Amino acid sequence: MKEYAIEFKHVSKIYSLKSKVKNHAMNKKFYALKDINFQIPKGEVVGILGTNGSGKSTMSLILAGISEVDEGKMIVNGEQALIAINTGLNAQLTGLENIELKGALLGLSKKRIKEITEGVIEFAEIGDFLYQPVKKYSSGMKSRLGFSINLCLNPDILIVDEALSVGDKGFAQKCIRKMKELKANPDRLAIGTVIEAELDKGRGPIATFLVQNGTLKVGDIVVCGDTWGKIRTMEDDRHTRFNSATPSTALAVTGLNAVPLAGDKFMVFADEKLARDTAEARANRTKNAEAAAKKATTLEDLFKKQDADATKELNLIIKGDVQGSVEALKASLEKINIEDLKVNIIRATVGTITDTDVSLAEASNAIIIGFNVRPMASVRNEAATKGVEIRLYNIIYNVLNDIEAALKGMLDPVYEEVVTGQAEVRSIFKLSKVGTIAGCYVTDGVIERNSLVRILRDGIVIFEGKMASLKRFKDDAKEVKQGYECGITIENFNDIKEYDVIEASVMKEVER
Repeated sequence: MKEYAIEFKHVSKIYSLKSKVKNHAMNKKFYALKDINFQIPKGEVVGILGTNGSGKSTMSLILAGISEVDEGKMIVNGEQALIAINTGLNAQLTGLENIELKGALLGLSKKRIKEITEGVIEFAEIGDFLYQPVKKYSSGMKSRLGFSINLCLNPDILIVDEALSVGDKGFAQKCIRKMKELKANPDRLAIGTVIEAELDKGRGPIATFLVQNGTLKVGDIVVCGDTWGKIRTMEDDRHTRFNSATPSTALAVTGLNAVPLAGDKFMVFADEKLARDTAEARANRTKNAEAAAKKATTLEDLFKKQDADATKELNLIIKGDVQGSVEALKASLEKINIEDLKVNIIRATVGTITDTDVSLAEASNAIIIGFNVRPMASVRNEAATKGVEIRLYNIIYNVLNDIEAALKGMLDPVYEEVVTGQAEVRSIFKLSKVGTIAGCYVTDGVIERNSLVRILRDGIVIFEGKMASLKRFKDDAKEVKQGYECGITIENFNDIKEYDVIEASVMKEVER
């Protein structure tokens, strides 16, 4: 029988509304929650979503035992703790005094309170403010302290009510990592991810496993991608040997029959034969895909074939900046129907174009369509090496026109945009008369003066325009090649940031 941490059975919370007239009751009820039913099994992580005023915080207070239900019943199996902005902290007391008070109210020993205090100080990272009254804290600092106290108390049930919506991003990520550690179950067969892998001449395949759930042990039988093996050794970066690894542990393991790929998922199998058969089946699928791969098709090549057995299907891979664009483009392309010719969408996903997309395009004889996304230089080079065509667009109409023209064999000579180089923004300078100057390092190709430019942030196009100036030191430059630094200004755009990528291109007439 499944064990539940929390059960809501027809729970309602009712408030009486007050009249505008003093001491006059309205006799009107307001349901903050009405007839709520759910069950949360032990070990589960559940998110509650809703608009402002929908009852999320009310439910949190009930879950934490701070507020009573008016109708129905709530069953809680375990000690619960609520983390919310300002909740549970005495503003008049210092941070240290709040820790001691919380421990005393729970009936903890002085030794245990001291242990908790040390854990809170380490996790909260609020420095000397620990000895200041909480009323002087910012909302982010209150969140840090409240989260750290409740975390160190090690409750069975942790309730977080938008507490991570304040403060800095780094602390929020730290809290999320900690909650993932709490969720991980060490009492199951291990699963995780390969961080890196290599072939050692003396020891054979070595892979660094990050255990995400369960406990990995020496002697366990694992399948990782299309490789498998029996764990022979496990050691950390100091070459200390381990017999087991719990969640959030990263160790280098030996015993695999081949080198897996970074990013592959691994899992422990109880049966060696099943593990071997699973890995071999995956390896065979990979080999078949490689054997079926042939020279990738381009739109120009598609209708150069005049024989009766010419290509009847055009395979496409779509990558876009947002889900709405991807779905709209996919739906529009699938509606194209010209005689016996068909558009086949192999993959349509959100995100920048990657090496994986190029490999899939090569294996499936497909063309990659990028909509408001740009591949990095390494990906473009990989595509060129494998003969995979990448076409980049920012208007759906242009995509449809090109595909339809290709299918009809009516591609006319046009001007084509040719990417000449990419530069990474390393520093920012602001001058009142000039605007924002991006101090850049050319990472690929050549940056030419007066080029068309795109600003990429995390692979997503955020601006398209024209270069205003290109300088080497204080002098104007005609071009700057790979490996050199330069200063760039963009016409009508000053919101450039460090680590943005500036992609330069020119228009050239080509024949299709």
